[in-house]
Amino acid sequence: QLQGAGAKVMHKVPSVRYALTAQREGVDAIAVVGAECGGHPGYMMTGTMVQAALASEQITVPLVLGGGIGTGRQVLGALAMGADGVIMGSRMLVAEELWSHPDYKARVAEGSGDDSVIVMSSFKRHHRVLDNDAARQVLDLEKQGIDEIEQYTGLIDGMNVRKAYETGDYSQGMIDYGQAVHFANKVEPVDAIFDSIIDDLVAAKSRVASL
Repeated sequence: QLQGAGAKVMHKVPSVRYALTAQREGVDAIAVVGAECGGHPGYMMTGTMVQAALASEQITVPLVLGGGIGTGRQVLGALAMGADGVIMGSRMLVAEELWSHPDYKARVAEGSGDDSVIVMSSFKRHHRVLDNDAARQVLDLEKQGIDEIEQYTGLIDGMNVRKAYETGDYSQGMIDYGQAVHFANKVEPVDAIFDSIIDDLVAAKSRVASL
């Protein structure tokens, strides 16, 4: 229906296996994300470098790569491996234009990609999130072997994330938080973020050309 109305459909997947299915179903483009991504990296947890090499061999529609990408040199690497573009989520969490609370942006800028955790893996619903109070409570429930989803509902409710963005209280909610936060170390406008990424890409391209 979307395509019939003139829209382009891009489908995001956590594995080339699912990308091939989406391609057969006729999507216009595919985004493949690796285990480093914030949000849902899939239960197989295949890294972005491996995903890129596999996807470029098998995907014929426009291909976008994501997961841990936050620098120009990584963008260049993705393009070199056959991707047509990249998707960046966590790297952009510090953009001034985002409506999220300044306290949350400051927390991201102070953090690193090492302060994320994977929750809900016992349900094969792997979710990379900020290591906060709520995430630790979820991990504790999983450690206890509790497999009744109702026991988790109050912690994983998406409205908790919205409250965290609105209030700056990032102790609650399953807040998507990927390893590219390593590169999101300053709150600044989107154009400044893009400028630094492009400068880094150009420098990396020059370095490769000189090898």
